[in-house]
Amino acid sequence: NTLVALSNMVEVLCSMGFGKEYLNVSVDGRDAILRIIFRAVDKLRFVPMGVEIKAIQELLELHDQQMDVITIKELDNALAMVRKLIRQPDAIRLPKVDERLEIRSAG
Repeated sequence: NTLVALSNMVEVLCSMGFGKEYLNVSVDGRDAILRIIFRAVDKLRFVPMGVEIKAIQELLELHDQQMDVITIKELDNALAMVRKLIRQPDAIRLPKVDERLEIRSAG
């Protein structure tokens, strides 16, 4: 849940102009998170691959950089936009995954 929320925030902040040149980092990170989640439904455990870990690390770095430059007001605006977007009918719906699943690295 935390990574999904972080990914949503990064994507919205990119759309607001904060790191828009790094939108690919946001998309790659989101896609990595989705692949891990959907794989966990099938395998009953979280197994991130190396490229997915790298994409998530870059997403986290972008998030940190965004947090360093935005104001509280901009953060509030971004949160409101995330809330609005996740309620849209075309938002990606994630399957329920037991958060107690094992986390293993593939490799």
